[in-house]
Amino acid sequence: MSTLVVAQAGGLSPTEDGTGVTISEDGKGAMLLPGDRAVLLLQQSSRGGYYIQTASGWFQIVDGLVTANYYNDWRASVEGKTEAEFTELLKAALE
Repeated sequence: MSTLVVAQAGGLSPTEDGTGVTISEDGKGAMLLPGDRAVLLLQQSSRGGYYIQTASGWFQIVDGLVTANYYNDWRASVEGKTEAEFTELLKAALE
């Protein structure tokens, strides 16, 4: 099995009093956390890793439906589609 490391903007930080954790997110995309399901459009970095394309590369799957971030140019055309419908659209676009 291979491992793919993907960089995300943002991260976890301790609260000021040190008793909890806050999530710092990039203004154009939410952080994906363990257990989240998403379709990501990745771009390879010059360092060999991968990062999620800014604004247009993040599509979270919530209750089986696609949710795109507010800044995503494709949001209106994909929001609310099933994961299967969305992946078929992607496959067709790549042909």
